Amino acid sequence: MERNNQGFIRLEMILGFILVLSLLGLVTPLYLQHRHKVNYSQLIEIVSDYKAGVILCYQTTHSLKDCDGGQNGVPPNILNGSSIQWLLVSKGIIYLFPKNINAFTTLGDYLILTPNPQAQSQTLSWTFSGAALRKAYVHN
Repeated sequence: MERNNQGFIRLEMILGFILVLSLLGLVTPLYLQHRHKVNYSQLIEIVSDYKAGVILCYQTTHSLKDCDGGQNGVPPNILNGSSIQWLLVSKGIIYLFPKNINAFTTLGDYLILTPNPQAQSQTLSWTFSGAALRKAYVHN
């Protein structure tokens, strides 16, 4: 007596297909979040020059009120750059607004870096705020 195993093979294929789709459904959001963090880290590298400029300005002037973009060692503000819509520095506070590329939105993925003077050591610590912090692209 011959057995027909065609139904069993189809059932295995369907279950295998469902398993693969389920795994893709779990892995895809994690991959996309990782890509966003990697892309945002490239923006943070640009911001590091501005942080260094604000620190230099603070150590030179002993105040943050004159630490604006393009003054006292702070690099000039960026308006409509290649990956940055705006990068502005005012009184030492750095405002980063990415362009609407790499799945970022200008207002949905902004970052504000606020310097906090450390009186004893003449250095600055930084506090992050904005949508990028809420989306875990950066951490305080």
